[in-house]
Amino acid sequence: MDRRLDAARVGGTDTARGGPSSPARRPATARCRTARGGAVTSERVDALPTIEADRDELAVATAAVCGGGRRFAGLFNAPREDGRTQLEAVVHGRDGYSSVVATLPVGDRSYPSLSRLVPAAAWYERELHDRYGLRPVGHPRLDPLVLPRRDDGLPPLAFGHRHEPVVPDTTALDAHASGEGMFTIPYGPVRSGVFETVEYLVETFGEDIPRLRSRLHHKHRGVDVRFEDLSPEDGVLLAERVEGTASVAHAWTYSRAIEELTATEVPLEAEHLRVAHAELERVVNHLESMIRHTEGSYQAVANARLAVHKERVMRLRSALCGNRFGRNVVIPGGVQGPPRVAPAEAAAQIASIGGAFAADAKALMVTPSFLDR
Repeated sequence: MDRRLDAARVGGTDTARGGPSSPARRPATARCRTARGGAVTSERVDALPTIEADRDELAVATAAVCGGGRRFAGLFNAPREDGRTQLEAVVHGRDGYSSVVATLPVGDRSYPSLSRLVPAAAWYERELHDRYGLRPVGHPRLDPLVLPRRDDGLPPLAFGHRHEPVVPDTTALDAHASGEGMFTIPYGPVRSGVFETVEYLVETFGEDIPRLRSRLHHKHRGVDVRFEDLSPEDGVLLAERVEGTASVAHAWTYSRAIEELTATEVPLEAEHLRVAHAELERVVNHLESMIRHTEGSYQAVANARLAVHKERVMRLRSALCGNRFGRNVVIPGGVQGPPRVAPAEAAAQIASIGGAFAADAKALMVTPSFLDR
């Protein structure tokens, strides 16, 4: 595979991060594709250090591997040709990736929950349950996360099975909390004040909300499926358009995955530019959050001033790369090119925005109506 990825970069050349025995690799079943001169090539990558465990010991083994500074990175399933289903827990540490795998018997969709010992696995288990009907026994709260489906609508777990339409569960959300003064408030799926189509049930007895149930599937787009068989060049374009508020973060995450797969070294100058664009994105999101808080507390002057600060940052982002959302900057292997604004000029604009914002932030942080939000 061409490790240069045929992409424009800022300085430097790609070098391998380690030999064939290096543990910092994705699973052997992963395949990476890229276009070079119109022809698609692929390369099988090195295998992860793998620990095989019994189904009943998957949680204990994963928790043990997560010790010593390693962090849980994900839980995935894969149907096997013999009809069984393999679960793979991936862990990442300073020494790279490792995985713990367990196999479920044919027709069996249950396994002991990892969330009891590895809380970070909770949402992965909920998604696997939503999408494939795999039930983590002992999960602390197995509410639907991405795609609530009826019990009679479970998909087959056959090797090579492709995706098919899903019949979602549309029954009313049921309440769980009870007691004196407790009442429920059903919202959605379409309601003013909520930007996206979402359905949720609030259970409360006043200010505190002891339980909240939600359904987020009404605009389920199947974005993850869209990534299948895309080249890195097309995949990064999709990644930065998954969500407008995190275009740089998603493009960077996707590119990092491709770079790990291909042992591609990113030039230091490109890494610095990625950080700069990611920081501007983070600042915009913080400003947007403050704008919404001031809107909710009817602080019209503060709301308007914060909107000006945000717009100045958005215009700076546009001047740097030609896009207000920071798109078309981060690509696998580096960045598209140097910034369109001189570093000194960009730094001066950032200092000016920061100085103007600091005065408003200081005033807001002593305003009770804002702090109460």
